[in-house]
Amino acid sequence: MKKLKLIYFGSTASSAWFLEQLLTEIDFPVEIIGVVSQPDKPVGRKRILTMSPVKQIAQKHTIPVYSYQQEGLIEKLEKADLALLLFFGNIIPESMLDLPQHGFWNIHFSALPKYRGGYPFVYSLMMGDSSLTVSIFQMGERLDQGPIVVKKEFPLSSTIRRMELEKKCAKVSIELFKKAIILLQQDKIKYHEQDHSQATYTKLLKKDDGFISVESVRKALQGKSLTLHELPSALRNYIEKNNLSNAKYDSKTVFNIFRGLHPSPGLWTKLAIKGKEQRLKITDMDLENEKVVIKKVQLEGKNEVDYSTFSKAYGITL
Repeated sequence: MKKLKLIYFGSTASSAWFLEQLLTEIDFPVEIIGVVSQPDKPVGRKRILTMSPVKQIAQKHTIPVYSYQQEGLIEKLEKADLALLLFFGNIIPESMLDLPQHGFWNIHFSALPKYRGGYPFVYSLMMGDSSLTVSIFQMGERLDQGPIVVKKEFPLSSTIRRMELEKKCAKVSIELFKKAIILLQQDKIKYHEQDHSQATYTKLLKKDDGFISVESVRKALQGKSLTLHELPSALRNYIEKNNLSNAKYDSKTVFNIFRGLHPSPGLWTKLAIKGKEQRLKITDMDLENEKVVIKKVQLEGKNEVDYSTFSKAYGITL
């Protein structure tokens, strides 16, 4: 069966891994005719202009790369059978959505309409979900509201963390996308409308969203309950914004937040050290006997160390 001509939109490392699978699996039923990625950006202390991971993979395989609004992209989209997004980083103008023959598909790491918005799998971890669903949906004019093309649910370990889960989702997405393409070639796609009344919305997280007070950390270390307002804003804002019912917040909640936020933007607190308030990032944490156990920390401007080493060096015990 003839391969479908695909335009791929992506930017991150996970998106690059996905693209590489499309390009290297011989029997994958698509032909990548173009890639769209974020512009080169300065990276690191020396601010070296660096290509996105997706652009690097595309150039490695001599695939034409376009920036978001580059001249020639419209004509390329008109020649495509389909466009696919995975961690691209920009909203696609409505005027573009109908240019490929079958429009735009988006891969979303949640059971839509739950967790509409950026990085939904992070919120799934913070909420302590026992499973996660990867959804591929048809893009429309409104954010993450198009009909579902295909989806697949899988169980979540209670200890899995953000980076590992992102890789797992990408692997599930490859097989799911292949299934969807075959169904499309056979004209057997059955689109399913979302139940918009069940929608919840996420937001992109910033460093400040990972702040937790020392008092809340101590409660989690002691296995005590916390109130909603003692939680980092990363989770608190999601619960408040979506009018979710009250629940029990405890050490496990803090551990789940850590799993979602590590390594970036991270879970962190502030401590007075030698008369100066400093930021302390918690870089490793476990849950043992219903209490959190801090394993490693990083004081601002310093290297990561074992928590016991930090405690002895500064005479501080949380």
